[in-house]
Amino acid sequence: MKLREIINSKEALINLLENSLPINISWELKKISKLFEPEIATFNDIRNSKIKEMGEETGDGNIVVKNENVKKFLGEIDDLLEKEINIIFNNIKDLLDYKDVNGKNISISASDLIMLEWLITE
Repeated sequence: MKLREIINSKEALINLLENSLPINISWELKKISKLFEPEIATFNDIRNSKIKEMGEETGDGNIVVKNENVKKFLGEIDDLLEKEINIIFNNIKDLLDYKDVNGKNISISASDLIMLEWLITE
């Protein structure tokens, strides 16, 4: 799995966890979420370090990447996002067929579903 998939899946996974899911599904999703946390934190630390290295402080105290460094910064971040991350987890078979604890279909947006495609097996 690429780091990009982990980063892009974060919000979709959080949104899915907001459903009242069966306990076994909640368990698997929470375990996956916990596995992703250190990878996301490391990515954010590296990205922030690169922003400081290639950036300049604005008048309001923020740091932004200098115009002359934007292409290099984006290239380095893109390279990092292509890194293969070895995380072992159980895919969730037929996730969309599950009902929440109230018997309703699991609610998930199309955009979240696209971000979580790696998770679902049929």
